[in-house]
Amino acid sequence: METKQKILMILEEMDGVAITGTKLGEQLGISRNAIWKQINGLIQEGHSITAIKNRGYLLIQDSNALSKSKISSFLTDPLVGEKIEIYEQLASTNQLAKLKASGGASENTVIIANMQTAGRGKMGKKFFSPADTGIYLSLIIRPKMTIYESTLLTAAAAVAVCSAIEKITGKIAEIKWVNDIFVEGKKVAGILTEAQTDFENGVVEYIVIGVGINLSTADSDFPLELAKIAGSIQSILPTNRNQLIAELINQLLASLSNFEHREFIPIYQKKSFLTGKKITVEQFEDSFDAIVIGIDANCRLIVETEKGLQVLHSGDVKIRRF
Repeated sequence: METKQKILMILEEMDGVAITGTKLGEQLGISRNAIWKQINGLIQEGHSITAIKNRGYLLIQDSNALSKSKISSFLTDPLVGEKIEIYEQLASTNQLAKLKASGGASENTVIIANMQTAGRGKMGKKFFSPADTGIYLSLIIRPKMTIYESTLLTAAAAVAVCSAIEKITGKIAEIKWVNDIFVEGKKVAGILTEAQTDFENGVVEYIVIGVGINLSTADSDFPLELAKIAGSIQSILPTNRNQLIAELINQLLASLSNFEHREFIPIYQKKSFLTGKKITVEQFEDSFDAIVIGIDANCRLIVETEKGLQVLHSGDVKIRRF
């Protein structure tokens, strides 16, 4: 565990009581100046730490503030907690994760941001990512699979996101093909899966699974173009953001460990938000209307059109509201 995280853990255990830099230094075997530098690093990450004269450092507890130690305390595998990196602000967690993966970052490295200035979704669409009210996370994996096999990872991740939301908030989550998560008729989360492959042999070098969740964003805060379709989980009781992040990581890793058994597919099919709905499909420069029949065994969308049944591998789908 990094020194910075050890200091944060001690401050959390003090539970509202200040501790001097001298005592922190004695516990960790480092100088007061080193403690001061680490404290400043924690403050830059967004932790509310104040220095009280003659008393020491005090952590102002906030269950909504991102905390590596708190996330780790809820993880099934504590070792994964060592690979978590938290940032106050990033352009995009996927962007940084891909950069780190290209530089050799280990599998299960997790990049988390309190806010994103250039969050992205499918087909380059913007993902609204304000500070303090959402979860913006990217997971680096290095699976032994071909690019064809990796196309199902988004579906596996979607099931994992639904499971995490349902376990922590008690709300029912559904999947809008292929990568959007809906709660109570509104989009509350999105998934962006990006892969780097060796084109000579078709083997995947690494994959970044990005997840964005609107946890407590107020309806009035969404941009006008999103206001009709986007929403947040907005539990009656406040949701512990760190606990939901940890459960999301737990569910993602569990789903990936059993990926070859495809146990997520029937769940993905059952959770289809589109089944029975009238939609408009946009593919490249073409668009057509259809009715959704369901999801097949390869997580493709089955629709009925004027020309008969079609199976869609990709495309942007919009629900017809008339």
